[in-house]
Amino acid sequence: MIIHTRWTTTNGRFTPTWQLSFDRLRTQSAQAATFLQYCAFLHHVGISQAIFQNSAIHIESSFADQEPDSLSNAKDFLGLFLTSGAWDTRKFLKILSEIRSYSLIDFDDKAKMYSIHPLVHDWIRTTISDGEATRVSAQCILGMSVRWQFGSEDYSFRRTLLPHIDAALQGGTAIASDLAAGLGLIYSEGGRWREAEKLQVLVMEKRKRVLGEEHPDIVDEHGQPGVDVPEPGPVERGRGAGGAG
Repeated sequence: MIIHTRWTTTNGRFTPTWQLSFDRLRTQSAQAATFLQYCAFLHHVGISQAIFQNSAIHIESSFADQEPDSLSNAKDFLGLFLTSGAWDTRKFLKILSEIRSYSLIDFDDKAKMYSIHPLVHDWIRTTISDGEATRVSAQCILGMSVRWQFGSEDYSFRRTLLPHIDAALQGGTAIASDLAAGLGLIYSEGGRWREAEKLQVLVMEKRKRVLGEEHPDIVDEHGQPGVDVPEPGPVERGRGAGGAG
Protein backbone atom coordinates (compact mmCIF):
# COMPACT_ATOMS: atom_id res chain seq x y z
CA MET A 1 0.00 0.00 0.00
CA ILE A 2 1.39 3.40 -0.97
CA ILE A 3 0.06 6.35 0.99
CA HIS A 4 0.89 9.89 0.00
CA THR A 5 0.12 11.94 3.05
CA ARG A 6 -2.54 14.47 2.16
CA TRP A 7 -3.87 17.08 4.50
CA THR A 8 -7.36 18.43 4.91
CA THR A 9 -8.19 21.70 6.60
CA THR A 10 -10.70 21.31 9.43
CA ASN A 11 -11.57 24.36 11.52
CA GLY A 12 -8.30 25.95 10.48
CA ARG A 13 -6.25 22.86 11.42
CA PHE A 14 -4.44 20.54 9.05
CA THR A 15 -5.49 16.91 9.45
CA PRO A 16 -4.06 13.87 7.59
CA THR A 17 -6.67 12.26 5.37
CA TRP A 18 -6.33 8.89 7.10
CA GLN A 19 -7.49 10.48 10.36
CA LEU A 20 -10.65 11.64 8.66
CA SER A 21 -11.08 8.18 7.17
CA PHE A 22 -10.65 6.54 10.58
CA ASP A 23 -13.14 8.93 12.20
CA ARG A 24 -15.69 8.10 9.53
CA LEU A 25 -15.01 4.39 9.87
CA ARG A 26 -15.46 4.56 13.64
CA THR A 27 -18.80 6.31 13.14
CA GLN A 28 -19.92 3.70 10.64
CA SER A 29 -18.53 0.61 12.40
CA ALA A 30 -17.04 0.72 15.89
CA GLN A 31 -16.15 -2.96 15.47
CA ALA A 32 -14.01 -2.25 12.41
CA ALA A 33 -12.24 0.59 14.23
CA THR A 34 -11.55 -1.74 17.17
CA PHE A 35 -10.01 -4.28 14.80
CA LEU A 36 -7.56 -1.66 13.57
CA GLN A 37 -6.72 -0.68 17.14
CA TYR A 38 -5.82 -4.25 18.04
CA CYS A 39 -3.76 -4.52 14.85
CA ALA A 40 -1.83 -1.43 15.98
CA PHE A 41 -0.07 -3.72 18.49
CA LEU A 42 0.77 -6.35 15.89
CA HIS A 43 3.32 -5.98 13.13
CA HIS A 44 1.97 -3.83 10.32
CA VAL A 45 2.58 -6.57 7.72
CA GLY A 46 1.43 -10.20 7.64
CA ILE A 47 -1.88 -9.88 9.52
CA SER A 48 -3.87 -13.03 8.76
CA GLN A 49 -7.38 -14.26 9.36
CA ALA A 50 -5.82 -17.39 10.87
CA ILE A 51 -4.53 -15.44 13.88
CA PHE A 52 -8.03 -14.50 14.96
CA GLN A 53 -9.64 -17.77 13.87
CA ASN A 54 -7.21 -19.90 15.86
CA SER A 55 -7.60 -17.60 18.86
CA ALA A 56 -11.39 -17.83 18.74
CA ILE A 57 -11.20 -21.63 19.10
CA HIS A 58 -10.04 -21.08 22.69
CA ILE A 59 -12.54 -18.40 23.57
CA GLU A 60 -14.04 -20.60 26.30
CA SER A 61 -10.68 -21.47 27.85
CA SER A 62 -9.84 -20.07 31.27
CA PHE A 63 -6.45 -18.81 32.37
CA ALA A 64 -6.13 -18.59 36.13
CA ASP A 65 -3.22 -16.14 36.21
CA GLN A 66 -4.46 -13.69 33.57
CA GLU A 67 -5.67 -10.21 34.47
CA PRO A 68 -9.42 -10.64 33.81
CA ASP A 69 -10.26 -7.40 31.98
CA SER A 70 -7.61 -7.85 29.28
CA LEU A 71 -8.66 -11.43 28.62
CA SER A 72 -12.35 -10.54 28.69
CA ASN A 73 -11.81 -7.70 26.21
CA ALA A 74 -9.89 -10.03 23.89
CA LYS A 75 -12.63 -12.65 24.05
CA ASP A 76 -15.38 -10.08 23.51
CA PHE A 77 -13.52 -8.87 20.42
CA LEU A 78 -13.08 -12.40 19.05
CA GLY A 79 -16.75 -13.04 19.67
CA LEU A 80 -17.54 -10.54 16.92
CA PHE A 81 -16.49 -13.17 14.40
CA LEU A 82 -18.49 -16.09 15.78
CA THR A 83 -21.92 -17.43 14.91
CA SER A 84 -23.39 -19.96 17.34
CA GLY A 85 -19.92 -20.42 18.82
CA ALA A 86 -18.25 -21.21 15.47
CA TRP A 87 -15.92 -19.08 13.38
CA ASP A 88 -17.80 -17.13 10.73
CA THR A 89 -15.52 -16.06 7.88
CA ARG A 90 -18.25 -13.87 6.42
CA LYS A 91 -18.30 -11.71 9.55
CA PHE A 92 -14.53 -11.35 9.46
CA LEU A 93 -14.47 -10.42 5.79
CA LYS A 94 -17.34 -7.95 6.26
CA ILE A 95 -15.38 -6.01 8.87
CA LEU A 96 -12.22 -6.10 6.78
CA SER A 97 -14.19 -4.94 3.74
CA GLU A 98 -15.40 -1.94 5.72
CA ILE A 99 -11.83 -1.05 6.65
CA ARG A 100 -10.58 -1.51 3.09
CA SER A 101 -13.32 0.77 1.79
CA TYR A 102 -11.54 3.61 3.62
CA SER A 103 -8.10 2.54 2.33
CA LEU A 104 -6.88 1.94 5.88
CA ILE A 105 -5.75 -1.64 5.26
CA ASP A 106 -4.51 -3.51 2.21
CA PHE A 107 -4.78 -7.16 1.20
CA ASP A 108 -2.19 -9.30 -0.55
CA ASP A 109 -4.28 -11.78 -2.50
CA LYS A 110 -1.32 -14.07 -3.15
CA ALA A 111 -0.15 -14.30 0.46
CA LYS A 112 -3.69 -13.95 1.87
CA MET A 113 -2.36 -11.41 4.36
CA TYR A 114 -3.40 -7.90 5.35
CA SER A 115 -1.08 -4.96 5.92
CA ILE A 116 -1.35 -1.43 7.25
CA HIS A 117 0.83 1.44 6.10
CA PRO A 118 3.46 2.12 8.83
CA LEU A 119 2.40 5.76 9.25
CA VAL A 120 -1.25 4.78 9.68
CA HIS A 121 -0.29 1.86 11.90
CA ASP A 122 1.66 4.10 14.28
CA TRP A 123 -0.98 6.82 14.24
CA ILE A 124 -3.83 4.43 15.15
CA ARG A 125 -2.31 3.97 18.60
CA THR A 126 -3.04 7.63 19.31
CA THR A 127 -6.77 6.87 18.98
CA ILE A 128 -6.74 4.32 21.82
CA SER A 129 -7.82 5.55 25.25
CA ASP A 130 -6.06 2.75 27.17
CA GLY A 131 -3.15 1.61 25.05
CA GLU A 132 -1.64 -0.67 27.70
CA ALA A 133 -4.87 -2.64 28.16
CA THR A 134 -5.25 -3.01 24.38
CA ARG A 135 -1.65 -4.15 24.07
CA VAL A 136 -2.17 -6.87 26.70
CA SER A 137 -5.39 -7.97 25.00
CA ALA A 138 -3.45 -8.25 21.73
CA GLN A 139 -0.92 -10.43 23.55
CA CYS A 140 -3.80 -12.64 24.74
CA ILE A 141 -5.07 -13.00 21.16
CA LEU A 142 -1.64 -14.05 19.95
CA GLY A 143 -1.19 -16.47 22.84
CA MET A 144 -4.57 -18.09 22.25
CA SER A 145 -3.76 -18.53 18.55
CA VAL A 146 -0.90 -20.95 19.31
CA ARG A 147 -1.71 -24.65 18.98
CA TRP A 148 0.59 -27.21 20.59
CA GLN A 149 0.56 -29.35 17.48
CA PHE A 150 3.49 -30.03 15.22
CA GLY A 151 2.37 -30.64 11.67
CA SER A 152 3.89 -28.69 8.80
CA GLU A 153 0.96 -26.24 8.76
CA ASP A 154 1.35 -25.62 12.49
CA TYR A 155 5.04 -24.79 12.09
CA SER A 156 4.29 -22.54 9.12
CA PHE A 157 1.59 -20.65 10.98
CA ARG A 158 3.74 -20.13 14.07
CA ARG A 159 6.52 -18.68 11.93
CA THR A 160 4.12 -16.00 10.73
CA LEU A 161 3.50 -14.98 14.34
CA LEU A 162 7.10 -14.10 15.17
CA PRO A 163 7.07 -10.44 14.01
CA HIS A 164 3.66 -9.94 15.65
CA ILE A 165 4.96 -11.24 18.97
CA ASP A 166 7.97 -8.92 18.75
CA ALA A 167 5.59 -6.00 18.24
CA ALA A 168 3.07 -6.97 20.91
CA LEU A 169 5.66 -7.68 23.60
CA GLN A 170 7.30 -4.27 23.33
CA GLY A 171 6.92 -2.80 26.77
CA GLY A 172 6.73 -6.13 28.57
CA THR A 173 4.70 -9.31 28.86
CA ALA A 174 1.52 -9.38 30.93
CA ILE A 175 -0.25 -12.57 29.92
CA ALA A 176 -1.08 -15.89 31.59
CA SER A 177 1.58 -18.55 31.90
CA ASP A 178 -0.21 -20.89 29.47
CA LEU A 179 -0.31 -18.13 26.85
CA ALA A 180 3.27 -17.03 27.48
CA ALA A 181 4.39 -20.65 27.05
CA GLY A 182 2.96 -20.62 23.53
CA LEU A 183 4.87 -17.47 22.67
CA GLY A 184 8.01 -19.05 24.10
CA LEU A 185 7.49 -22.02 21.81
CA ILE A 186 7.49 -19.70 18.80
CA TYR A 187 10.67 -17.94 19.90
CA SER A 188 12.37 -21.29 20.47
CA GLU A 189 11.35 -22.62 17.04
CA GLY A 190 12.64 -19.39 15.52
CA GLY A 191 16.04 -19.75 17.19
CA ARG A 192 15.40 -16.76 19.45
CA TRP A 193 16.87 -18.45 22.50
CA ARG A 194 17.26 -15.38 24.70
CA GLU A 195 13.60 -14.39 24.28
CA ALA A 196 12.51 -18.01 24.77
CA GLU A 197 14.48 -18.20 28.01
CA LYS A 198 12.95 -14.99 29.36
CA LEU A 199 9.47 -16.33 28.68
CA GLN A 200 10.34 -19.68 30.24
CA VAL A 201 11.36 -17.91 33.44
CA LEU A 202 8.14 -15.88 33.36
CA VAL A 203 6.07 -19.04 32.85
CA MET A 204 7.72 -20.79 35.79
CA GLU A 205 7.31 -17.80 38.11
CA LYS A 206 3.63 -17.42 37.26
CA ARG A 207 2.89 -21.12 37.67
CA LYS A 208 4.66 -21.25 41.01
CA ARG A 209 2.57 -18.34 42.28
CA VAL A 210 -0.69 -19.91 41.11
CA LEU A 211 -0.04 -23.64 41.65
CA GLY A 212 2.60 -23.68 44.38
CA GLU A 213 6.17 -24.95 44.40
CA GLU A 214 5.20 -28.63 44.84
CA HIS A 215 2.51 -28.86 42.18
CA PRO A 216 3.22 -31.66 39.63
CA ASP A 217 2.82 -29.20 36.75
CA ILE A 218 5.78 -27.21 38.02
CA VAL A 219 8.94 -28.26 36.20
CA ASP A 220 12.17 -28.20 38.20
CA GLU A 221 13.78 -25.35 36.34
CA HIS A 222 17.15 -26.14 37.92
CA GLY A 223 17.29 -29.26 35.79
CA GLN A 224 16.19 -27.56 32.59
CA PRO A 225 18.43 -25.70 30.13
CA GLY A 226 17.43 -22.09 29.81
CA VAL A 227 16.61 -22.39 26.13
CA ASP A 228 14.21 -25.32 26.42
CA VAL A 229 10.75 -24.81 25.02
CA PRO A 230 8.36 -23.97 27.88
CA GLU A 231 6.34 -27.08 28.63
CA PRO A 232 2.60 -26.89 27.92
CA GLY A 233 0.47 -26.42 30.97
CA PRO A 234 -2.92 -28.04 31.66
CA VAL A 235 -4.71 -25.74 29.20
CA GLU A 236 -2.37 -26.52 26.31
CA ARG A 237 -2.58 -30.26 26.96
CA GLY A 238 -6.34 -30.03 26.78
CA ARG A 239 -6.47 -28.11 23.52
CA GLY A 240 -7.90 -30.20 20.73
CA ALA A 241 -7.20 -30.14 17.06
CA GLY A 242 -8.85 -27.72 14.71
CA GLY A 243 -8.56 -24.12 13.60
CA ALA A 244 -6.85 -22.47 10.75
CA GLY A 245 -3.32 -23.53 9.88
